[in-house]
Amino acid sequence: MTITSIFALCALGGYLLGSIPFGLVLTRLAGLGDIRKIGSGNIGATNVLRTGRKDLALLTVLLDASKAGIAAFVAASLAPAADYVFLGNMTQVNVIAGLIAGSAGVVGHNFPVWLKFKGGKGVASTFGFILATNPQIALLALATWLVCAVITRYSSLSAITAAIATPVYAFFLVEPTYTIFYTAIALRDETVVTSSYNGYINYYAREGERVGANQLVCTVDESGQIKEILDEQNADNTSLSGSDMRELRTSISGFCANFSPHEFNSVYNFKYELEGTVLKLANINVLENLEVINNAASTQPVNLCYAPESGIITYSIDGYEDKAPSDLTDADFQKDNYEKTQLISNELTSASDPLYRLSTSENWRIVIQVDRTTAAQLENEQYVKVRFLKNQYESWGQVSIIDNGGEGNVLAVLELNNSMITFATDRFLDVEILSDSESGLKVPLSAITTQEFFLIPKDYITKGGSNGATGVLRETAGENGSLTTEFVATQIYQENDENYYLDDSSLRVGDHLIKPESTESYTVSQTASLTGVFNINKGYADFKEIQILKQNDEYALIKSNTTYGLSTYDYIVLDASSVDADQLINE
Repeated sequence: MTITSIFALCALGGYLLGSIPFGLVLTRLAGLGDIRKIGSGNIGATNVLRTGRKDLALLTVLLDASKAGIAAFVAASLAPAADYVFLGNMTQVNVIAGLIAGSAGVVGHNFPVWLKFKGGKGVASTFGFILATNPQIALLALATWLVCAVITRYSSLSAITAAIATPVYAFFLVEPTYTIFYTAIALRDETVVTSSYNGYINYYAREGERVGANQLVCTVDESGQIKEILDEQNADNTSLSGSDMRELRTSISGFCANFSPHEFNSVYNFKYELEGTVLKLANINVLENLEVINNAASTQPVNLCYAPESGIITYSIDGYEDKAPSDLTDADFQKDNYEKTQLISNELTSASDPLYRLSTSENWRIVIQVDRTTAAQLENEQYVKVRFLKNQYESWGQVSIIDNGGEGNVLAVLELNNSMITFATDRFLDVEILSDSESGLKVPLSAITTQEFFLIPKDYITKGGSNGATGVLRETAGENGSLTTEFVATQIYQENDENYYLDDSSLRVGDHLIKPESTESYTVSQTASLTGVFNINKGYADFKEIQILKQNDEYALIKSNTTYGLSTYDYIVLDASSVDADQLINE
């Protein structure tokens, strides 16, 4: 359910609960007729009191007061406690949901749909709403009403006085909390790889994945034969595999979770990205025909384009690829003027046209605009924690300030050394700067290294072997050509929502894995890197993933006691470059 849907449901539920006319219902059940035909014609407790039934008036007060309060409490309890930007400040979804439901409850009491929108004055309902959100202010408002009622003997005047006093109490008693968030520009070590040929471009690497040096990324088809093959496949309604569909569902779910109606242009960008993903998945099926096509073509071959170096693939360009932090201007931060060109399979390309963008380093930067007071504070701290609103991921960055001497804002540059791949396709990121103190394990930078791992869907992991080890079922061919499976024990090094990170010592690219108790298969291909150290508790170099909280020129502070990481008193290799993974360590 989207945030907008949650808020709409809270408003509707609060209104319907608040619109129950308890004063009218109670008096009719008591045989007193229609309360709207006596006294002020109001359905509130004051008019109920005019019937002479003090018990019904008291019960009406209690029920009317509870309506908006219950609506606020239920909404705040059931809504998710996720961060949400409201009126320029960071708050939580459940807080906003409670306020919406409570306010809607008061509106429902005043304008009930059942009574042609002619209801009460909302005094009791408003009090109940305030009581549910801030009891201290509610009690002060009640005391104000009672004092004024005793003095003046007028309920309406007392209610007006209490209503005026309530925001005054809130101003002095409630300390406002503001969380400032920034729109950051992400800058990476990026290379735009251009074409050396004319023809139809077809991609074979998935966007956002890491490719190795000299790995096939795309082809430029001068003959158009691959395009014809793909058109024939589309006509035959060639289906995608289970793993392909899983990837598409993950992409769609991620987009829906982070969609903002204020950035509707992102819908079109996502459409092109999704179309490109589908085409790239289809293109993989024609790789086996490349040799046949090239042999048949004498003058118009299919040109193979390999990655010049290792990096993360992105199929879009935006003109920020060569920018340094000092090159950024105020205009660069205007998201409304941002333009991104999506590079799509089966499109005609010319020599020197861009083919793809390659991010070659895990070290990257985000740049924000801040005032000089904030800049001085950040520079003094040197290292700050940043939270990415896209997925609530937190990381530490080293701060530097760029001040060109103008009258406006200055630039704060945060140097990051992890998770670049997570945001590889994003140029603008909404972030929050945190100032929380951190504790963790101190390790020298020389001990930190990176390793590549296979990404394997979680539902392909099983238990097997004589000792019930964790592993996968790999498809193998017998001597007679028949297919069977073998259990391959593997070690899990990390996980995300969809995949486990497995070492590459026992698996190879192209291996076919079989899902337990199923005929579905998955081809080993996707890789990702992890930052970690070599633990030697067992006498050999065992890689352990780490989460860096902050670092300086010599040491890093890392999170302790993580599921797959280090714990206090673990032994590590001080110079990671001196050993290899799984190498025996001599004391």
